[in-house]
Amino acid sequence: MMRYVMECGPVFWPMLLISWIMMVLTVVVIVQLMRGKASDGLHGGVNAILAMGGMVAVLGFLGQWIGMQKIAGVIATNRVISPQMVATGLRESMHTAVLGLLVLFFAAAVWLILDTIRRRVARHEA
Repeated sequence: MMRYVMECGPVFWPMLLISWIMMVLTVVVIVQLMRGKASDGLHGGVNAILAMGGMVAVLGFLGQWIGMQKIAGVIATNRVISPQMVATGLRESMHTAVLGLLVLFFAAAVWLILDTIRRRVARHEA
């Protein structure tokens, strides 16, 4: 696991922090919905979940770009490049992009579910 974290590079930690904040916000929204509250502030919280998922995805692609720049630097400085070196570099550069897309998928699914529930609770309040 630690090897995977180290391969993700410098953008992994901001991605992890935003993901944790997103999960805490998800729990807060679920608790508010269970209490039967669907205020406008809660609507902003539901939308923030999706926005944070998008931020993580963008950071993932930034991490991939950084990884690709490292690969290009290694290729430019070495005279002999093995296919294994290139394949390893490409694989490592994809970690953050895939992780970002997985978080975005989770955020979109949570957003869809919670927004639907929030709308139903709001209808019952009115």
